[in-house]
Amino acid sequence: MFFNVYVANKLGSEGAGIFELIMSIFTFATTFANSGISLAATRIVSEEIDGNSGIRTKNCYEKVHLIQLMLWNNCLFNFGF
Repeated sequence: MFFNVYVANKLGSEGAGIFELIMSIFTFATTFANSGISLAATRIVSEEIDGNSGIRTKNCYEKVHLIQLMLWNNCLFNFGF
């Protein structure tokens, strides 16, 4: 609440409205980029742990995070940030 008052005072009413619009799109993009990735990472890594291959598990975990980063960048570029 106090942050909204601060933004409105600094940017004015029109700037605060644009800021809120951008933040809602940003929140949607963040939610879309992160949807399901933690569950997928847990599943994939647990399957690799079951195979008792520590090096493959680490590589698998890094690949999942790389995919998450690519999804995040894709959302940002598609929404024009």
